[in-house]
Amino acid sequence: MSESIEMYLSTIIRLRESRGELVPLSALADALSISSVSANEMCRKLQEQGLLLYQPYKGVTLTDDGEQRGLAVLRRRGLWTVFLTQKLGLAPERAQEVADALEHGTPADVADRLDDFLGNPRVTPLGMPIPSSDTTLTYPIAIPLTALATGQVGHVVALPRSTAVREFLHQHGLQVGTPVAVLGIADAGERLLALERESGPNLHLSVTRDTAAQVWVASPETPAL
Repeated sequence: MSESIEMYLSTIIRLRESRGELVPLSALADALSISSVSANEMCRKLQEQGLLLYQPYKGVTLTDDGEQRGLAVLRRRGLWTVFLTQKLGLAPERAQEVADALEHGTPADVADRLDDFLGNPRVTPLGMPIPSSDTTLTYPIAIPLTALATGQVGHVVALPRSTAVREFLHQHGLQVGTPVAVLGIADAGERLLALERESGPNLHLSVTRDTAAQVWVASPETPAL
């Protein structure tokens, strides 16, 4: 499957809110930075190949085959984004740019090994869900960090919207995907956290109750949607 086809399929999944939802051709063209005429021509070709269904003046939706192929692309992209961020120290945005190139040349068996090596991550450092090996897309059910009691652990799935706060947390080792344990809770609501690392001792970080309320986590006990 060509890189162009992979980009179309994965972009359609990224633009919609639910499976089966029609994605307007104009939105698809804008996301791919191409003309509506080019998007129209390509979508007709993909329909002939059985990868999507195109309804003129309404939009496109993926077939089961197109869905599976598109999710496989997103899985590879997500895994590379995690690897480049956690192992090579790239900024999440830069890591995703590089992952966009790496995803196209990654065989399925290599993606499986990468998944196992990374500990089967469920989200990227930018909070995007990573499809599982059977190419199902599940969104972790998240709760605010303030909902965890002392001794409980959760994996971070979303950070505060404030750029300054996000950068502060990143500098101290807390990002999307980080396992976080609550070591203690002060009377004013301040949390003492332990941030797990693959090598070296855990990092400790103290955050205010307001900041903790804006950090969302998925605990091992919470299911997925």
